[in-house]
Parts: sequence; C-alpha cells; structure tokens
Amino acid sequence: MKKIRLILVMLAIICSVNFLKITVIKVYGAEVPVESSQQAYGKEGKNKYNGRTSNKINTDNNILIGKSQKEIDKILNANKFVGDKNNPKVNSAIENPVSYLKKNVGKKTDVYSLKSSKILPGIGNTKCNSLGGNNNCTLTAFYNILKYYRTQGYNKIPKDNNKMYDIVKKCAIDVGYTKKRGLPVNKNNNLVKRTWQKGFGYSSGTGNSNYMWTYSTLKKQIDSGNPCMFSIANGYYYNHTVAVVGYKEYKNMRTGKVYTFLVVHDGWSTTTRYIAMKNTGASYVACQTSIKVPSKKK
Repeated sequence: MKKIRLILVMLAIICSVNFLKITVIKVYGAEVPVESSQQAYGKEGKNKYNGRTSNKINTDNNILIGKSQKEIDKILNANKFVGDKNNPKVNSAIENPVSYLKKNVGKKTDVYSLKSSKILPGIGNTKCNSLGGNNNCTLTAFYNILKYYRTQGYNKIPKDNNKMYDIVKKCAIDVGYTKKRGLPVNKNNNLVKRTWQKGFGYSSGTGNSNYMWTYSTLKKQIDSGNPCMFSIANGYYYNHTVAVVGYKEYKNMRTGKVYTFLVVHDGWSTTTRYIAMKNTGASYVACQTSIKVPSKKK
C-alpha cells in the first residue's frame, strides 16, 4: 500500500510538472520562459509555436511564433544591424511612412490616405545620451513613458526629471542593469514593478513581458491609453528598446490594401519615428513590455 501511495504521489508530481511545463528560448543571450499555455499567447488564442497552430491570430510581424530555438539563433545571427530576408527593407530609421511605402512597398505613383491614427500625448522624447548613455535604452524608454503617467495624476512620480531618472536607474541596477550589458530583456517587467513599488512607493504597479505579441496587441495598448516598451533583436533597432507611443494606418487608394506603423520615440533622435508593421514585409524578434499602473494614483 505504501508503495502504491508513493507511486501515485510521484505520478501526481510528474503530471503537475508537465502541466506547468515552460519552454525556454534564448533572446539577446538571456533565457526567456515561454509558457506552454494560452496565457503566454495573449487572449486572442494560441499562436503557432512548437507544433501548435491556429488561424485565430495574425502572426504577420512576429518572427518568434512557430520557430525553434535553432531557427531563432540563426535569425538573430543574421539580423545584427543590417537585417536579412525577414527585414530586407528596414535598415534605416523611418520618419515618413508614406515615403517609405512608395519606395519599398507599392508604386512610386501610389496615393495613400490616413485610415486610422492614435498618438498618446505627453510622452517624453529624451535621448539615451542625454541621460548618460551606457546601454540605457530600456531605462530611457521607461523614463519617457513615466513622464506621460505623471501627467495622468500619478503624483508620487517626482516632478524633477533628474530625480525621476535616478530612481529608474537605481531600480534597474537592483534588477540586473550594468553599463556594460544594459538591462537583460527578461528583466524589463522587473524594472517596471520595482520602480512603481520600491522606487515611487505605490502598493501596486507591474510590468508584463509578451514575446508572442502581434500588431493587434500593441494597438490595443495604445487604444486603452497605455504606451509600452518594445525591445527588438533584429533589423535597424537591433538590441534596442523604444517607447511605443501610437500607431498610424494607411490605405493604398489604388489597391485598397492597409499598411500599419507603430509610432515610436526611439531614444536616438528627438524626431518621431516609425516601425513598419502589417503588410509592409517587415518582421521582428521582439518583446512587448506592457505597463499595469498602480490601482491608486496617490
């Protein structure tokens, strides 16, 4: 009887481990857990990943979805700074989406109309170098986003920008930031939580990192009034984090096709820039870090 009980306990443990099994992939050299559950893929349904497929979600721009670790490594090695077949046209900053479309996607004579647009006001556009540099792109993106939340009534965020950045930097160091390597992407959510709670003294406020993002998940963030961070591992923004502040969607008047762009503050320039998304031929290995603000503003 004791042996049977022991076997049942062992089986229960094995079943529990399998049920909670976490797939680990490596991005930026850091191990990143991807849960084997629907939660890891957002609320839109399961994506294609390690044999699981579904037509419920558009994987147009996310290279990670459906790829093995070997394939991911190959993509990362091929995409450093210059892009490859996955990003053949996104090797420089985009400052004018229509000009980009005419040059890279449609005909030069095509006419585009702005179908939909939303840009959140009050988000900072400070450059990384203005805050000391040293691989601080994630810190800068978060700092710029916090300027927005300060205008939304979160009064515990210091009014003094230098003091605010000092708090962000200290919290970043606490969770793994160094001048040599920056902040590992799998620590983005830790930075957000620690800054809200330890840095500013709120009882809540967290970050959520999503490696199975889609354009729709990014757009929903903006529509809900919440900017987010976007850490990219390939193409022009290789190994860099930007603040996503909005989106723009353009319709080709000749073909009727709609092309989408993220509006970003990239920390390299004070000029508003764009990241090409749906139907542009661009695709990325990236992490979307959304920010859940504290339940109480004071």
